[in-house]
Amino acid sequence: MGRILVTHCNRGHEYSVENTCWVHRRDGRKTRVCRACNAIRVERYFERHPEKKGKGQTKPQQFSDLWDRIYKFEETGCWLWQASLSQGYGQVTLGGKKRVVHRLFYEHFKGPLPEGKELHHLCDNTNCVNPAHLLAVTSKEHHALHYGSRPDVLSPSQIAARNARIVTLARMRRHRDPQKARALARAKYARRIACDRGGYRAKRRAIEARYRRRKNDLLWGFSKSQSDRIALMSAPSVN
Repeated sequence: MGRILVTHCNRGHEYSVENTCWVHRRDGRKTRVCRACNAIRVERYFERHPEKKGKGQTKPQQFSDLWDRIYKFEETGCWLWQASLSQGYGQVTLGGKKRVVHRLFYEHFKGPLPEGKELHHLCDNTNCVNPAHLLAVTSKEHHALHYGSRPDVLSPSQIAARNARIVTLARMRRHRDPQKARALARAKYARRIACDRGGYRAKRRAIEARYRRRKNDLLWGFSKSQSDRIALMSAPSVN
């Protein structure tokens, strides 16, 4: 916490370390807030809106509290987690630490997960926490179960070899271009392509060049039809 001055708030509360917190504003700055005044504001808010008090979901304190957030789907036998998800997997905070829910259930019913093993969902539901649908496998086996039937997906060893080659080539490019001139040119070209994905600027340049050529022909006395015929004759033939 930042430095706190020994002053008092509007209600006379002292700005001590225990009675002060900092609130981050949208403009990036911090505002010092009195905890006692904030408690008074919260109490008055619930006096005006008594129907909103106690509506927040209580945080689980132990493993037995997790059953209230599970829906058992009888058709597939999945135990679907109905609370917070992270990349499709259930997560919960127990004892001040974020834990993965399906791993908690696996360790509760089947014991600790062996070292170097991962959990694979046999039902392909990432938010399922039923230990009967979880299989402890290695990373290579896990990859094979997910992508074994897909030849377009690389194996972990192939991914590692590809990443090592990418790192080696990047190191060689940095050695050849210490001033980063080529890197800056490539970045500039990539930004230009990203801003003009449909090639609108190139098409516009071709239209303007054709317009200038036609205007120049008209200045020399050619008619519009003759100008178009000359443009077609001068255009490269495509075999």
